[in-house]
Amino acid sequence: MRKVFKLAVLTAVCLLIMGVFIGCSGGEGGSGGNELVGTWEGTGDEGATITFKSNGKFSEKGVTKDADMSGTYTIDEANKKVVCKEEEYGLAFEYNYTISGDDLTLQMDIGFPRTFKKK
Repeated sequence: MRKVFKLAVLTAVCLLIMGVFIGCSGGEGGSGGNELVGTWEGTGDEGATITFKSNGKFSEKGVTKDADMSGTYTIDEANKKVVCKEEEYGLAFEYNYTISGDDLTLQMDIGFPRTFKKK
């Protein structure tokens, strides 16, 4: 009887620990709280539409077909930076980003702010 009780307690503790680890994991594959996920339409002079997917991929539709690009992105949420690496030429674009409500601003260190509204 005592062995059964010990086994039940040990099983309960293991399940509790597993639940804590599963609940606290950020997960690389999902959005992990990624506030950039979604489609953003350019505002003002910005004519592009950019979509960030939860799997780490992005696509951008420019004003002309030549301006379209797609690739992968990584986020540093603590520093509010996103790096978009387009797949055709391997170019990387690093932006500081801010989100206020449905408004997104992407800005390179050299300036050139790009503004978007969540679609």
